[in-house]
Amino acid sequence: MSLILSDTANARLMRLQPASRTFSLLRDMYVERGTIDDWHQLHALHYKTESNSMFGAHYWRCVLAGKTIGVVVFTRPRLLDKNRHRVLPGIKPGADSTLLNTMRGKVINREFALAARVVNDTQFRGVGLAYRMLNLSMRLEGLRLYEISSSMSKVNPFAERAGFRFAKPEPSTKYEIGLKFLRGLFESDPVDHEAIMNELNAMPEVMRQSVLRRMKQWYYKESAKEKTGGNLKNGTSRVEAMEAAHLLKEMQQLIFGAPAWGFYFNPDVGLVLPDRLPLTAFDRQGVHEPLNLEGLA
Repeated sequence: MSLILSDTANARLMRLQPASRTFSLLRDMYVERGTIDDWHQLHALHYKTESNSMFGAHYWRCVLAGKTIGVVVFTRPRLLDKNRHRVLPGIKPGADSTLLNTMRGKVINREFALAARVVNDTQFRGVGLAYRMLNLSMRLEGLRLYEISSSMSKVNPFAERAGFRFAKPEPSTKYEIGLKFLRGLFESDPVDHEAIMNELNAMPEVMRQSVLRRMKQWYYKESAKEKTGGNLKNGTSRVEAMEAAHLLKEMQQLIFGAPAWGFYFNPDVGLVLPDRLPLTAFDRQGVHEPLNLEGLA
């Protein structure tokens, strides 16, 4: 469509109407419950590619013409989380009885979830799929509160567009001591994974094994992740079995990682919703408003 502003024998002046800002195929995409098989199809496209480390996972998928093009994975959140306690001090443990602490844990497990993974096919990135899919998946899952802890949210505001509100980020508590530890072992920049690995592999084998042993001892001592949850029963065996590159990655994540933490209160909690929703249902209301189902095909 265009608008003719002037039409003379010498020239025609026209104003072209802007193209639609909405990707045309969005109207053919649907969000519905998925399975671990959907995650396996796309997990290699996620910057955290581990596929078997998620506890109590629930899967939702976005489909186009029957093909899975996006996946959201919800898992159980941590029962104790400093960011949650900062934002929601009313749920922070205090001088409570065993009964109250037990009930708090049951409420968190029953009504809270963690948006652990969000990934979509590279063919459909940049068209508004991820945040729409995430918002609708949370509504369909039906829990009261959702959390997200994501490094990607610092550079890609998809979670904010989905409705998450973020706490003020804090640096890792292991930053200073971790920086000092790595600088005591390597000449390379502590954040440069490849350079440290090259330096480690160039060491004589006896020295290399000694450095790896010190790295494993330090990491196990400082990492709460290796001493909680399912890892509690492993003792030091999991860390001892780590390859050098994986160990260094975990150490750098512990030292330098400061993921953005956000939360989302589901405005549709308690409502009966359809089993699946068109992706365009996201655009029928605000992210914090109840779903508008009127006239929805």
